[in-house]
Amino acid sequence: MKAVILAGGYATRLRPLSCSNPKLLFPVVGVPLIDLMVRWLKQAGIDDVILAVNHLSDKLRTEIGAKRLGSKITFSIEENPLGTAGPIRLAKNFLGDEPFVVINGDIVSDVNLKQMIRSHEENNAKATVSLVTVPDARQYGAAELNQAGRITKFEEKSAQRKSQTVNAGVYVLDPSIIHLIPPARPSSMESMIFPRLASEGSIWGQKHAGYWYDIGTIPNYLKANKELLVRFHNTSPSKLAQHERPGQSKPAAFMGDRVAFQLLERQSGPGIPVNGVSITQPCFIGEASTLRPGASIGPSTILARGVNVDHGSKVRDSIIFEYTSIAGDCHIDGAIIGERVSIGSGTKIGPGAIIAGEVNIPSNSIIKQKAIVLN
Repeated sequence: MKAVILAGGYATRLRPLSCSNPKLLFPVVGVPLIDLMVRWLKQAGIDDVILAVNHLSDKLRTEIGAKRLGSKITFSIEENPLGTAGPIRLAKNFLGDEPFVVINGDIVSDVNLKQMIRSHEENNAKATVSLVTVPDARQYGAAELNQAGRITKFEEKSAQRKSQTVNAGVYVLDPSIIHLIPPARPSSMESMIFPRLASEGSIWGQKHAGYWYDIGTIPNYLKANKELLVRFHNTSPSKLAQHERPGQSKPAAFMGDRVAFQLLERQSGPGIPVNGVSITQPCFIGEASTLRPGASIGPSTILARGVNVDHGSKVRDSIIFEYTSIAGDCHIDGAIIGERVSIGSGTKIGPGAIIAGEVNIPSNSIIKQKAIVLN
């Protein structure tokens, strides 16, 4: 079985972070979203993945490659965004004649894909949609089900809703669905295809009670990271993956393991020093990151891969993208900082600030609360 990940939009609601970084590369608790998705699919036995992309597709090709964590990656490039149905039609030559999985490219979840596929086959369905319950369904496609689990009505975004059960952006499709999608123009599964299948009685729903996040906006992205950090910290074995040994001259380095979210074994109090670095849990420190003695990290801090924090700098309640460098004596509190940013010494960054990727911040800068710094 194959899977299509829909990631062809411009991610405008994630700007300025998405101006230089496609959302599939956004770190979620320090791990690129694409890696979370590939591992999620592999748990269901799917290791053939088609990426339907448009925005920054050249960077995605370079960063992801033709293989990712043992899975085959094929790129289906949209010249212009084609919505949620058009990319599936565009990728039809890659899909073959078997059912396939489709995932929206801004979803983080533990939906049981194996169970969805099994249900799809047992019901002889044309489509099986994962469903979640949300307090405000207005921004999602809502579904009504009968007792057997068949979707009797599917309604795209509306100001008035009877159902709080919505499309989770994860579905299994029969290949015959492709021929219902018009070629070479934007079209929507939610407004065009799913309502038709509901009227025919050939679409089924499977309710999901685990975690589910739509990280398509910065507030939602921030919420997902904070809540998942706590979840993984509380449920995963915690350990110190790597650190400076006595007698070594190189700075301390703490490494996070792929998706296991390795954390420090020693539980934090007001800040427990390890090799001169004060770390207050919960926090995540990515692989190949370097923390120099005198740095203070946490609580609620996420450092992606290759982040450098120099002596005397304090980073709390913040998300730092990959390969960003924070010079000495900086104070960062409640910020999101993009990839490959260089922050000069003595800089202060206030709560709610967002720094776009590939920016150089001069020494002794003051970035005020909720400020946005563009690249």
